[in-house]
Amino acid sequence: MNTNIFKDGCLVSNRMLLWIGGALTLSVSIYLLSGCWHVLLDGAGFMVWRRQIILLSGIIAWVLMTACMVIALRPLWLDKLMGGIDKAYGVHKWSGITVTVMLVLHWLMYEGPKWLVNWGWLVLGRRQGGNTEFAMWEMLAKPVGKWTFYAFIVMAVLALVKFLPYRLFSKVHKVFPIIYLAGAYHAVVILPAGWWSSPAAYIIV
Repeated sequence: MNTNIFKDGCLVSNRMLLWIGGALTLSVSIYLLSGCWHVLLDGAGFMVWRRQIILLSGIIAWVLMTACMVIALRPLWLDKLMGGIDKAYGVHKWSGITVTVMLVLHWLMYEGPKWLVNWGWLVLGRRQGGNTEFAMWEMLAKPVGKWTFYAFIVMAVLALVKFLPYRLFSKVHKVFPIIYLAGAYHAVVILPAGWWSSPAAYIIV
């Protein structure tokens, strides 16, 4: 039986929850495979937790964005597997909403401590230097990630409030592959070096 939680234009079915739950499970599994969660077991402070939340929220957003892109291609086998185009659209929509929430969390965890420092509520220790070989790429990946976030939020708001007529929005919606590719660059370059010695990084790539 396929029960709807909301019986209006924004319905969520058990099947949709199953697909989105599967994507979330995959995301958490990737995070656990990285082995970085071990740092949380030894009296980790705020900045360590912040770093891990940034990583986990980023992984969840990336996996669900990938799912949205695959669904948008509308392969027939996937439509059938999901139970029809309407169900596939529902998964696409709620995956996008979840991505929006995760990206906002990701952004807040990154920017928040800077605000706390400026307000005098937090004092940070001196940061260690990164890998100089990839320093240039990492410095570029940060602004790319930030502007990708802003672009995604604008597109998500346009999709949810339905401000634009569908014909116009369907054209604007085609910007998403560019946003996705920019997000891919950010995700791959910004990964901690230690991840590349685990299966996690290769699953993401």
